[in-house]
Amino acid sequence: MPCRCRFTETYTALEQGAIDGMTNPLLNIPDGKYNEVSKHLTLTNHMYTPQIVIASKRVWDKLSDEEKKILQDSATEATTFQRKVARDEAAKVLDQLKKAGMVVHELPPEETAKLRERANPVIEKYRKELGEEFVAELYSEIEKVRAKK
Repeated sequence: MPCRCRFTETYTALEQGAIDGMTNPLLNIPDGKYNEVSKHLTLTNHMYTPQIVIASKRVWDKLSDEEKKILQDSATEATTFQRKVARDEAAKVLDQLKKAGMVVHELPPEETAKLRERANPVIEKYRKELGEEFVAELYSEIEKVRAKK
């Protein structure tokens, strides 16, 4: 039976064996000291949490074209910088965890394919809600990123 523990109870739940594992960004592992109570780490790359810049339409509409361009260009520059910093920090943390004795497993491609297959019902639900064109555009962008790797 799954544990319905709060995030603040996760360390103790792992320590006591009430739960077998958890999902977390790499940076949260040393911050929460989860490596003290978890020997294994599986890299699944199943989630990405982007950082976004938001402006209300009311504020945006009050800006001049020049101000909009400055904000858009700045957000684009910040995006590139943030992604590099996040990747660099994750790589450092992963190296630290390995050096601290955590056993790191890479999820094999066939297992990744299984995860993607299991996600299909959710994708189809949102394809109907968001529209085929939007989902096709999203997957096109995902493929561009995967092709760069």
